[in-house]
Amino acid sequence: MKRRFALALLALATSLSFGPNIVAAQDTSCRVTLQARRVAAEFESSELNREKVVPAGQSAVIYIGPLSPGTYPFFDDFHQSTRGRIVAK
Repeated sequence: MKRRFALALLALATSLSFGPNIVAAQDTSCRVTLQARRVAAEFESSELNREKVVPAGQSAVIYIGPLSPGTYPFFDDFHQSTRGRIVAK
């Protein structure tokens, strides 16, 4: 079986620039690039079993999936108002 990857870039901290949902194909692994802007950020999702601190002005990569159909919420633990969802269809 060939692994399929989707790519998403999330800009975290001081600005929610990715909208409320990121759509991913079900049964697909995702490479997510996290980019902190002026301050550090922490991507966190209990449903995805992922958390990653990104220092200010830097980026980091996390891999998730393959995802079953459903909704996977995430948030920036350092900036609680920054939230979103990955929706696998």
